[in-house]
Amino acid sequence: MSEYVVSNIINFERNAFEINQNQKMKQWKVDGKIDEHRAIFDLTVGILGLGNIGDRVARTLNYMGAVVFGYGRRPTLNLEENPHISKYFSNNMLPQLLRECDYVVNTLPETQESKGLLNGDLLENCKDKQTVFINVGRGSIISEEALIRALENKWISGAILDVFEKEPLTTDSALWKMPNVIITPHVSACSRSKDIAQLLKDNLEYYRKNLPIPATVDFNKGY
Repeated sequence: MSEYVVSNIINFERNAFEINQNQKMKQWKVDGKIDEHRAIFDLTVGILGLGNIGDRVARTLNYMGAVVFGYGRRPTLNLEENPHISKYFSNNMLPQLLRECDYVVNTLPETQESKGLLNGDLLENCKDKQTVFINVGRGSIISEEALIRALENKWISGAILDVFEKEPLTTDSALWKMPNVIITPHVSACSRSKDIAQLLKDNLEYYRKNLPIPATVDFNKGY
């Protein structure tokens, strides 16, 4: 998922889609974002959810120079122990995070707290920064209707979407035709057979040695 987020930010900032179209038309064009683009170290990126996935995304972006903000359910975060996070937001502080970020990346799992978290007019907080929304968590964090409204009202300048409220995304969805939307079919982190086999082997060794198994699911939390 870190690779997905980084590559899509770079492609969006450098307008890789237009470059591809120019190649098909045999056009040598150097204008707009193709030439005048932002680097990752120019950006402030907010990560919704700082579990294993969100923390890895945050570390990767910070290593590349981005200022990284985090949002989560825990009341506070020790920033000295997490130097890759510049600011931490929780609960009702979400609007403030949205107002300060060039990109907002959702890595939250689907829980009762995260369902519809960005619904309504919450993304209007992004309009001054013209934030780009990236969703690699769960589509239930925002309804398709609310997302389309945010795009049409120009509260956000674009969306990079790997997950959706309903999957597969229906062919009549307005998202398909929006030029500032990138759609991928839930592939930001594919489960490869060799990785699953290795994880099973490792966990079996932990079990045989009566050691705690990492990354266990807490059914009360929902992840």
